[in-house]
Amino acid sequence: MTFPWFRIARGACVFKVHLLRNVAALVTLFAVLAGRADAESQWREYSYPDQQFAATFPAQPEVVRFPADRRVTEVMYAVQQDQERFQVAVFDLLRAGINEATAIASVTASLRENREVKLDIAAEVQGHWGHYLSLEASDGTRIVAAVFFRNERLYEIQASAPASEFDAVSSELVRFQQSLRFTGNLRSRRFAQAPAAGSLENLGGRVFGGSPR
Repeated sequence: MTFPWFRIARGACVFKVHLLRNVAALVTLFAVLAGRADAESQWREYSYPDQQFAATFPAQPEVVRFPADRRVTEVMYAVQQDQERFQVAVFDLLRAGINEATAIASVTASLRENREVKLDIAAEVQGHWGHYLSLEASDGTRIVAAVFFRNERLYEIQASAPASEFDAVSSELVRFQQSLRFTGNLRSRRFAQAPAAGSLENLGGRVFGGSPR
């Protein structure tokens, strides 16, 4: 025989257990939302007038200036967050005398090399046409990238993440890739004579010139 007071006490205990579970679930939910809000608040635009561009990074990027390699200089702006990477590489081709179409086509071919191409389409930023690519590397890394040319500079913007995380972070990668904008005055475009077919030059760690594949 169960006494009424025991039934009441047992009922109260069950109620407390359910209440604690609900509170724990709410705390977890609030923590997740707060984490997302905090991560969102870290995203902001960083502008680099000397290289005439701006892009939205999830944190302040590290800037690395590579020594001049023959006639090409390179500056890298990068943020590494766990296994996600966000980077913009700027190549100054003024002294190399390489035309816009050849530079874009050749670097796009380099990006596609040894990677599975998910998407490769024309893209445009402020009237400057380039390429947008979605790629998968042999190790499973997923990459979204774009290549543009302005004022004798080549801009290569990339964001990458492991395939296992791609679905969860793909919106961040695309957001970064699409955040690129150009600043400063546009100089008159000067197209150098296209190099002879097959005459490739390795400048600044990238292959330029010749006939794009």
